[in-house]
Amino acid sequence: MKKLLPILAATAVLIGAGVYFSPPKPDGENEAAPAAEIKTPSIEAEKTEPEPVQPPPKPVIEKPADIPPPQITAIQPKPEPEIEIPPEPPPPEPPRPNYNAYWEQQERSFKNRMEQLANETDPAKREALIRQLGQYVRIDTLAAINWAMSLEDPEEQRMALEAINQNALTGIGARIEMGERGYPQIRDTTVLSAVGATGMVKSGDYITGIRGADGQTIHFKGMSLQQIVQYLRGQPGTEITLNVERIPETGSQQPIVIDVPIQRSLIVMDPELMKNAENSLNRR
Repeated sequence: MKKLLPILAATAVLIGAGVYFSPPKPDGENEAAPAAEIKTPSIEAEKTEPEPVQPPPKPVIEKPADIPPPQITAIQPKPEPEIEIPPEPPPPEPPRPNYNAYWEQQERSFKNRMEQLANETDPAKREALIRQLGQYVRIDTLAAINWAMSLEDPEEQRMALEAINQNALTGIGARIEMGERGYPQIRDTTVLSAVGATGMVKSGDYITGIRGADGQTIHFKGMSLQQIVQYLRGQPGTEITLNVERIPETGSQQPIVIDVPIQRSLIVMDPELMKNAENSLNRR
């Protein structure tokens, strides 16, 4: 057994070295075949480089052809039938104030105060009544003067005449109202009227302005009636020139321009004449 161990070890070495004995070949094939070569694969051969990955081709986006914008056709509205609108009727003329009732009311008030004065004994209340009665000169000038002169007490008579002088109207002596052309229009004249005494004006004439003694002209266009009255009034005896326009009744409608020089004076108010003038205007 000990003799076999070396032999087995040698055999194992030979087998491990890849050497072995082949059986004999038939005739013609007696040449010993070369020992099989054991090839060890190359490590470098196993290292194969990976093929580069090509990026996917970008998709080709075709640009759409230019599409023309849609044609929008405006829808023409159907013409509406013409509707004839009748002209508006002219506005009705404003009613004229009832001046007759006004004069009558003022006359009743004047008589009531005269009765109160006759029965009043307190000096302070009598003075107040006298100054109130002096305002009646704007309604009936002659009646107010006659009342003042009838007072027996000289001090009360002086007080009454002073009140009349303070309240008396002075100016051109005409009643005016705002006309259609935007200028004051003469309605009528008063007793002892300064403008009426000239004989150059008549009812319906327009006063477009005045020229004072200094030559300055004041135009009345656009002014209120209250402002115009302030320019027409003034101290008795002062001279002014009225710029008057008159619309002819027939023919050319161009106004006739008239310059009327006057002197302002005391305006004498007569209610009876005023009533008659008012009635004649209302009958037109």
